[in-house]
Amino acid sequence: MRYISEKTAMIFIFSATVISIVVMKGWFYLRDKAKKFEVVEHEVMNSQEYISAVQSYNAWNYVDALDYFQAELNRLEVSSMAENPTGYLIKGMIGECYLKLGEDERAGRYIQESREYLEKKGEDNELSAIYLKEGLYYRHMNQFERAVECYEKASGYAGDGEIVQCYLGMAESFAALGNEKEALGCYARAIEEGGRRYDHRNLTDVYYSKGLYFLQKNELDTAKKCLEKGVKNAQIIYGVNDIRVALGYGRLSELYSAKEEYEDAYRYCRKAMDIFSTQDDTSSYEIYIVSLYDSMGCLNNELGDYAAALKLFRKSYHIVRKRMQESEFSEFYERCLSNHIKSLFDEMTDNRGDYEAWFKDHFENDANKNYGCVVYVVSDDGNIQSCLYRKHGKCVL
Repeated sequence: MRYISEKTAMIFIFSATVISIVVMKGWFYLRDKAKKFEVVEHEVMNSQEYISAVQSYNAWNYVDALDYFQAELNRLEVSSMAENPTGYLIKGMIGECYLKLGEDERAGRYIQESREYLEKKGEDNELSAIYLKEGLYYRHMNQFERAVECYEKASGYAGDGEIVQCYLGMAESFAALGNEKEALGCYARAIEEGGRRYDHRNLTDVYYSKGLYFLQKNELDTAKKCLEKGVKNAQIIYGVNDIRVALGYGRLSELYSAKEEYEDAYRYCRKAMDIFSTQDDTSSYEIYIVSLYDSMGCLNNELGDYAAALKLFRKSYHIVRKRMQESEFSEFYERCLSNHIKSLFDEMTDNRGDYEAWFKDHFENDANKNYGCVVYVVSDDGNIQSCLYRKHGKCVL
């Protein structure tokens, strides 16, 4: 019996030793792997491609951002370092860039692959960001119930910088579903969380979104308060000459146009255009610029200044024509600009004459043709006057 006990003890000691070695090797392996992931993350975050990608993304230049993110992912794949949380987060960013560029199907593959990996690996710190991206994807696909599910999942992992985005995403999804009670509740929660965290960055988006929601419901006074709060938050966090302030001015212009207060509507368009025109690279914002030119053309049409409207529609059209191969610009032309140009033709000609010939003469032939330079002057009483300088140099008010 003693012999058996000693043998059993030896087996137990041997087994415990083996298990300890395995556990220790596993611990060292996981520690080394985690350290390796940290090294990869540090290298990526400090690489020129990643820095350029983030800068382009923040400037809404999603074409360049996509190229830089893809270049960084390619570099990781070549060195067999892409199978880690950082690599899959880059895939998520690539997916979001595709979403912004209107390529929803390609976006979905990247975002869902990234989410599946992060879920499998239990990367709780990163799951909120990827659920937010997946929620945006489902909204692009008009699957708003699934979008709500993603935002609810995101809220379970969200930190201070993401919780407001979660409730904003829910609010916009519920609004799309026509569920006003839930939408307003989520807007209120987003504002509460943003105020408690002094998160002016995300509060800007919340107030703009809520203002647009009430604008679409024609509750103009409430919309105005929300949009003005959005502009104030944007000025606090970004500065008075930032493009996000310009977005707020553009929406306030829509509001005053809905109130048929066209002078005020024009003034806010002009304030927005002044900001966009001072940016270092306006190509990233040209879809907003052509929309502003179009809006100012419509406002001048309403005010009966057809010469000014023509000039502004031409400015919009000549930018759109250069980028017509891009879906965003071609859709804008078909949905808005072409109809507004036709409306101007009707006003200028009493719907008489050959529209095609008129269009070619004013928009197609001789792109550099001088139709005069419109200068806008705001008088002391707040009214807008247009001064049209023609070839002989005289100013006609």
